[in-house]
Amino acid sequence: MTIDHQKQGRTNRRNGNMAEAAVARYLRDNGYPMAISSRAAIGAGTRQESDVIGVPGMAIEVKSVRGLSIGAALIQAEQQATVGKVPIVIAKPIGVGYGNVANWFAIMWVADAVGLWPEGGML
Repeated sequence: MTIDHQKQGRTNRRNGNMAEAAVARYLRDNGYPMAISSRAAIGAGTRQESDVIGVPGMAIEVKSVRGLSIGAALIQAEQQATVGKVPIVIAKPIGVGYGNVANWFAIMWVADAVGLWPEGGML
């Protein structure tokens, strides 16, 4: 059985586009009106600092793949983050739809997560 790498590449890009658009839509619906996928903002083929832009202080990398390497994804988000932005990976679990982003994973370094918590553990 041969693999059509061009077809697989198109499928991966389509899934990536759908995942990024779903995350941007979820963020807009939940208090971040400027959230948009970088592909939609500047067009395909041009790279932005992160997959979803318009969320202050965050560098968001969106993943919709089987066998996600969490470490590699976080490193990618960190490399694409500009100074002062927290790298975060939003990952679509297998079997969870594009319309259910609230049940996707948000993954970040512990050092960054602790910085978001209230001081002294008091809410």
